[in-house]
This record gives sequence, C-alpha cells and structure tokens, in this order.
Amino acid sequence: MLPADSFSRHRPLVWQRHGTLPMVQALPLTQQQSPPNFPSASRQLVPYELPVAPANGTPALPQTWRFGVAGENGAAAWPRLHSAALPAREWHTLADLPLVSLSLPGLVLQPQAETLALEYRFDLPYTDEINALAQLPQEPPDPQQVSPRPQDPPPQPPAPLTRETLAPYWQELSNLASLAAADGVVAFQEGDGALQHLVEPWPWPVSVDAALTQ
Repeated sequence: MLPADSFSRHRPLVWQRHGTLPMVQALPLTQQQSPPNFPSASRQLVPYELPVAPANGTPALPQTWRFGVAGENGAAAWPRLHSAALPAREWHTLADLPLVSLSLPGLVLQPQAETLALEYRFDLPYTDEINALAQLPQEPPDPQQVSPRPQDPPPQPPAPLTRETLAPYWQELSNLASLAAADGVVAFQEGDGALQHLVEPWPWPVSVDAALTQ
C-alpha cells in the first residue's frame, strides 16, 4: 500500500528521450557519483511528470495515464507513454540544465512549463559538465603519513538518488552550472526572431524552421 500523499507530495515521473536526435542531459540528473565518469544509460532521459487528479479528503489519483505499444507484435516491445505529460516542475524551474544535442553543436532544448524550447548557443553546451564540476587541485598528501590506515573504514559511496532527493540535487547542479556559465553565448531563443551577439549591439533578424523530428 502506498502512503495517502504519494502522488500529491511528489508527482510521478516518466523519463523520456528525444525521439530522433542523440541528446543528453547537460549535467547528470540521474547520477550522483563525483565525478560522474561512469557510463550512464539514463543520460539521454529527461523527466516528465504525470498528471494526478486532486480529490477532497482522498488521495490524489492517476489521471489519464495511457501506456501502450505501436505495431503488430506488441509483445516484442516495451510500452511507452501515449498520453500527455509536462516537463517536471523540479526540472523546468531551474536554470542551465537543458537537453543538449551531440550531433548539432550548439543546439539545446530548454525545459519550460509546457514544452522544450529551442535554443542555439555559440559555445559547446555538452561541455557544461566539465565547467560546472571543475574543482581546484587537492593538496598533495604528506608522504610520511599513511592514509588510509588499515583499520580505517572504507569511504562511503554516494547515496543513490530517490524521488525525494532529486529536487535538492538538481538545485545543486543548477547552482554550479549557473556559476560556470559564460556570458553572451545564447545566439537564438525560440520566439526571438533574431540572432544575438553576432554583430554587437544589433540583432540579426532570422527566420528559423527547425524540423527536429526528421
């Protein structure tokens, strides 16, 4: 039995990848290891929240969730979400955690309340992790000191991420990414109709037609 506030306290998440392009999380939303150098199969996934129906005095219940498969041999495929879902609020309310393209340098999809907005940058967005997680060199250990000692307990590995710890962890990543972000690198944002920072201080009017599903 689930607690009565399971779906109201934390919205259920479904993790989805881009349908056609090789795109990954700019920073590791699903991996807490530092540095995140372990190959992660979930790096291509981003969180969407499933709708729930609030009820007076009763637990919030799933609303219009529909999963299924396409094609004749349904038993040979995993079911996929066929109903609507929105970018998770814990994700789209934070800055500098976009979905970045590996095949189109500079192209990112920024999470918003209802969609992923197209953005183009002058830099290489898939290097955001290197900049955000960079650390100062550690002081070299004293060669006369034995560390760790044989009787010392082994270091504790990072705790696995849970639904309750995703939001604070993403907030930490957002802070690091914002502090490491360069200024004046956003060339185009969906809806602007002009390239920025190409010939300062004037915008360059453009007409963008992005077909990311082909």
